[in-house]
Amino acid sequence: MAGEDQERLEDYLALERYIEALQAGRVAHIPAEVTPDLARIYCMALSLHATSSGAAAPRPEFLAELQAKLTQRQPSWRWLSLRLSCGPRR
Repeated sequence: MAGEDQERLEDYLALERYIEALQAGRVAHIPAEVTPDLARIYCMALSLHATSSGAAAPRPEFLAELQAKLTQRQPSWRWLSLRLSCGPRR
């Protein structure tokens, strides 16, 4: 039983380091060997971080360039370009 507790503590500490790295904006790596349950927890942590941080919003320069390319290639896609100029929905 003590071995199981130690393993769970190590899993928890690794998850805590992963979350701290995400919050600090550093590259966060999932440990090489995780159980399916732990893999779901890591994915959930990453999803929560991605939806809560402003880093996921595209740069205005990127949107302007994309808009120009889309309207140049396909003028009938102007509605999409106009939507891009408004920025992402929140």
